[in-house]
Amino acid sequence: MFLVCRKGERVIQPEPTAQVALSDTQTMVIDAAESFCSNQSTVARVRSLLQSAAGNDSPGFNEDVWSQCIAQGWPASMVSKENGGIGLGLGSAVCISESLGRHLLSVPLISSWLAATVIETNATVAQRSRWLADIVAGDVASVALLDNEDWGAPCVALTAVEREGGWLLRGTKRFVADATTANTFVVAATCHYADGRTEPRWLYVRASQLPEGAVTPSLLIDETKRAASVCFDEVLVTPDAVMRAADFHVGFTRLQLAGALLHAAEAAGAAASALRCMVSYINTRVQFGRLIGANQALKHPAVDALNAINAARSLIYHATTVFAAEGFSRDFGIACRMSKVQADEALLFVADRTVQFHGGMGFTYDCDAQLYIRRAQWARQVYGDATQHRSQLAALLFDN
Repeated sequence: MFLVCRKGERVIQPEPTAQVALSDTQTMVIDAAESFCSNQSTVARVRSLLQSAAGNDSPGFNEDVWSQCIAQGWPASMVSKENGGIGLGLGSAVCISESLGRHLLSVPLISSWLAATVIETNATVAQRSRWLADIVAGDVASVALLDNEDWGAPCVALTAVEREGGWLLRGTKRFVADATTANTFVVAATCHYADGRTEPRWLYVRASQLPEGAVTPSLLIDETKRAASVCFDEVLVTPDAVMRAADFHVGFTRLQLAGALLHAAEAAGAAASALRCMVSYINTRVQFGRLIGANQALKHPAVDALNAINAARSLIYHATTVFAAEGFSRDFGIACRMSKVQADEALLFVADRTVQFHGGMGFTYDCDAQLYIRRAQWARQVYGDATQHRSQLAALLFDN
């Protein structure tokens, strides 16, 4: 690890770390994703999809672009070959996520990947065969996890009460990503058995099972994203749509780590784009007869921004290297949390400086810098903010 400190009388030395390495597949994915995203998501197209009205239920993405993502096999990339997917794995998904962030291309891809992660971890063979085929085919899936706005709170307040013929759900999930377009939901709930036992389980709910008006769109600060509250009251889930009980916490941990890493990659991509926006402006804006980029007061923060982005990318691809070697290990957990902290703070720093360097114009909605500062405010909340991940890092690093 990148840490040397003293705990009591014992000095904690850096542990050996894997080298950052990209496979040939990842290299090809990076090139293909960058080419596709740059062609399909210009700033003008991003702005055309913004909807600022409260309660907006528009999908927030171009459906033709999503169809092209499906044709390229992107939804299937995180699904293993034995379950009908391409099996490129988390490392390639990270490469795609970074390009999505760099071009602010919002499609319901990460939501579907994370739902597939839970299903592959927790579902039976028969369930995986049935449900993952839909995700591979491009049906939008999402994880209904949060019972309130706090990512650090327990996520199983929604209840499922055992009834004849299945489980009756009661409760609402908040900020469910891409809920307005999702065909299926993977839902975290506390199951209450008839004999008095309780335990957390994952359940599979189709959007067609929800009553009318169950999905209430949320207005997010980043209007390139979509989320909604989903009320599951009185939805009856059949026994064959309930996943294995023993693996709930394994699936929950893997969901947290994969979600943190994928959103860190997206944030790092957005930070690189914000830096490009900043540098382009300060290298063309003339004030008092000279380019404002000639001032050291602007040069130094620009360099700091570049260093922060490079640090984030190094940690992100270090995490993919560890995952390739060890899977969902302790070291991978540490690497994911470090990646999320660094990427979130890098994006927030770069976006803030981009707004400031544009002067008064930077604070207006018409300035592109606003797209990045809003993305930064959104990104730092999803799958845990820096404070939460640092507290969990402390427990991992000092567990002895």
